This record gives sequence, C-alpha cells and structure tokens, in this order.
Amino acid sequence: MSCNRSFPYVQISKFGTSLNPVLTLDPVAASIFKDPDSSFDIGDGAYLYGPATASSQLYMAERCSKNWDGACEFLSRNDDNTKCNSGKISSPLFSTVYAPGKQTIGDFLVENASVRRFCDLNSCAIKQEPYDYSNPDSPWVTSYGCCGTSQCLPICLPPDDPDNDLLLNKVLDKPDLHIDLLINMYKNVNANGTRNKFENTRIGHIFNIFDVYVKIHGRI
Repeated sequence: MSCNRSFPYVQISKFGTSLNPVLTLDPVAASIFKDPDSSFDIGDGAYLYGPATASSQLYMAERCSKNWDGACEFLSRNDDNTKCNSGKISSPLFSTVYAPGKQTIGDFLVENASVRRFCDLNSCAIKQEPYDYSNPDSPWVTSYGCCGTSQCLPICLPPDDPDNDLLLNKVLDKPDLHIDLLINMYKNVNANGTRNKFENTRIGHIFNIFDVYVKIHGRI
C-alpha cells in the first residue's frame, strides 16, 4: 500500500479488461503443421486443427484454390499417407477410392483445391461453419455435397492457358491420383467443342490417352 493509502494494483473485476488479451488462432499456421509447440499454443482445442482435420483441409482447399502461395506449397509437400481426405467434394463424379497409403495429405490439397478452382459447383449443396468456434471473427470453412435427391455434379474445365497454370500442373504431375477430375474435364471439353484449344498441351496429351481408352473400351 502506498503513502496515500491507495493500492497500486488493478481491481480484480477490471483485470481481464485492462489486459485486453488477444487470443486468436492463425488458421493457416494451425492447418499446415501440427507439432507439440503449435498444440501448446492452441491449447485444449488442438485436436480440432492440423493438416489431417476436416476443418483445416477444407479451409486450405478453399484458400489455395484462390491463391497458391508458400503455405499452400508447404502443405502440398506433406507426405503423410496415413490419413483420410476430409476435404473431398462429396459427389458421384468424384467417387474413386484409393488404396490406403496411395494419397498423401499434400495430394489431398492439390485435388481439393483444383476441384474448387476448375469446377462449377453450383449444383452442389453448400455447408458453412466457422473454422474456430471460439472466435467470433473466425473465417468460415465451406464443404460441398449432395442434399437429399439433389446430386452434386461438378462441371470441370481446364484453364485457358493450362501449361502455365501451377495448380493444374501439379494435378498433371500425378494424373493417376486425380483421374476423376481429368475425366470430368475430358468429357466437358468434348461436349462443348473446345477440345482443339488444348492440343499440344500437357492436358491435351492426357485427353489423347483417354481417346485411346474410349476406342478400346467404348466409354470412359
């Protein structure tokens, strides 16, 4: 107590407001890696975040579909192949199931971001929820799928300059892991008469392979 009988301490009732703490979660950092340090920073809710969780995969898929930056590149190199694709579009057109150990978390990001970027998802039902329920200013995560008898049937097309599109080239680096997307594109460019514009491109060569398959089997 000071000489004038006043206490140099904040009243308990004003303690929280005087400090005005900021306890916000960085959704990018919480989504691209998970280690003891990051889990400690997040606290009790750490199990809700990290590259394998649905909220993180959905958030990064949407974000990276709009702008492929260093965080996206970092996550695309995650080689953990023991987890599920929790950010996958729920659609009968994207129903290929790969054997365990075939796709990595990085592969999930490439697939999920590509479908959001290259496909028209207007036929799909949209569900949105906050990334961080404890933060009123949290960004939203969006999932797409079927609703009742209404099916989610994405219409996908290659970009106009496919050979210079970084995300599409990542798809084409592992075409066998993104076969549903590539078949969707193939069918739509043939249906709308734009196939010729992709001749002599990387994806055009994939389309040529599909042509051979159709000649042998009659359909794809």
